[in-house]
This record gives sequence, C-alpha cells and structure tokens, in this order.
Amino acid sequence: MAETVWRHVLDALAEAGIESGALPEGPTPELSLAEDLGVDSFQLMKLARHLEKAYDFRFSIADWVMAEEQKETGGFQLGSLVAFVQAHTQ
Repeated sequence: MAETVWRHVLDALAEAGIESGALPEGPTPELSLAEDLGVDSFQLMKLARHLEKAYDFRFSIADWVMAEEQKETGGFQLGSLVAFVQAHTQ
C-alpha cells in the first residue's frame, strides 16, 4: 500500500507542476514540501484534489496541518504526507 500511495503522491506533485525527480537525490520521504520542493498553497490544493480522486476520500489540508504542527520534529515532508494518506484510506 505504501508504495502505491508514494506513487500517487509523486503523480500528484507532477500534476501540480512540481518535478521532484529533478532533484539530485530524487524524491525521498525527508523532502520538505515547501522548502525543498517549493510547494505553494495553490499547488497544495491541487495535490490534495489529486489524492482525493485517487483514493475517493476527503483530504483535509487543515487536518494534515494540525497533525504536522503537533510533531516535535520538522513536518510537511513527503513521508508524512504518505503516512497521512495511508492512515485515512485504510
């Protein structure tokens, strides 16, 4: 399941105009959406919409933000996005 979610997240990034494959180390779970990939709020909404279509669920950006803000370590990474989708689609 994780590999499928990972693929959908990468597809959603590409659909939003974010090319994660162009990075020297490639797309890794530790990449920050904002700092490393330059995702803005509009692109985040496009990303959420793509994931909603792929998994037929309501992706709440607000819920993800709240979950990330409760973490003691840096959040808003590709890996945490995949984990959030997995937790809400099983």
